[in-house]
Formats: sequence, structure tokens, C-alpha cells
Amino acid sequence: GGDELNTECYSQDPDTQADLQATGRTLEQALDVFTQTTHAAIEAEGKTPAVWEEMVLNQNVTLSNETIVLYVVIAQANLASPTD
Repeated sequence: GGDELNTECYSQDPDTQADLQATGRTLEQALDVFTQTTHAAIEAEGKTPAVWEEMVLNQNVTLSNETIVLYVVIAQANLASPTD
């Protein structure tokens, strides 16, 4: 998970904002709790959690050492020109 998380969407969502205010958490803290909870459940089933690189590079979350981080590199030379 964690691919292209649109934090602006959450900042404008009344339900999310009400939950954050009720728990006293920031969005980053709530994401950390969610990630740790879901990853613990995944690992309890003998599975390995996986996240996209944004969870490491852009989000302040704690990941277990078992987590696989997926990283995609797209070579610019392989992309078609927008004018082609």
C-alpha cells in the first residue's frame, strides 16, 4: 500500500478530520497506526506485507523488518514523447 497517497483528499474529508480530532492524531500518526495494525494482521497469517516506496520516502510510518518495499524505475528513454 501507500502508493500515491493523496493527503489533500483526507484534509478535506469531514469524517477523516472528525476522527483525527477525536483521537488527537495527525494524519501521519493515524496512517502509522493503520499500517502497523494491518501489517501485524498480515504477518499473523504468515504473509509478508509490501508497500510502495512512498511509504518509506514520503510517509512517517514504522515498518517491520519483514516488509518488502516495491520501487519502480521508469527510464525516461522508454517513455514516448507527449507530442508523438
